[in-house]
Amino acid sequence: MRFASRLKALSRNVFADIDQAKAEAISAGKTVIDLSLGSSDWPAPDAAIAAIEKSLRDPTTHGYLLHPAWNTYFSESCG
Repeated sequence: MRFASRLKALSRNVFADIDQAKAEAISAGKTVIDLSLGSSDWPAPDAAIAAIEKSLRDPTTHGYLLHPAWNTYFSESCG
């Protein structure tokens, strides 16, 4: 079956890409707080809440895509 060329951009697995980015950040010595799984019975640390609030107040972090690099990827792939 042939698919439209614009669907090529969707052939990547976003979850695998996030896992790879997380591993790269950890190997670079960055602290990563993974909120993707589970429902903690402990309150979130104040530092995590502050970081989330800072991100929410930054309009460049909002949008459908998870990371600004995806905007570039899709615009180059989908033309």
